[in-house]
Amino acid sequence: MAAAIPPPTLELAELSAVLGPANTREVTRTFLHDTPQLIADLARVIASETGDSPCQLAAHSLKSTAQLVGAHALSALAAALEARLIAAGPAPTPAEIEIFRAEFARFRTVLGPFVAS
Repeated sequence: MAAAIPPPTLELAELSAVLGPANTREVTRTFLHDTPQLIADLARVIASETGDSPCQLAAHSLKSTAQLVGAHALSALAAALEARLIAAGPAPTPAEIEIFRAEFARFRTVLGPFVAS
């Protein structure tokens, strides 16, 4: 049996020290599974009763979960979008959504071997 691959980010290494490797892999799998839907939600701009749009909520969730696993560029993109939406700025453009998708795809290659081990 091949040795498990160590966590690829400092954040995941710290999480692994607290939760253990198996649980950290599960958190990472959840991030990889849920993030494509969060990115799809970024395109939604319909305001809810509370004033928060699904886009703003998705940006907030993506910012936090990306930070948790060490996806700093993705977290920074989401943080900037969240701040813009809180300030009643414009919704993300299709080009911006593609930037989110590309950064997630790039980071998925970093996480893939860890999750598979």
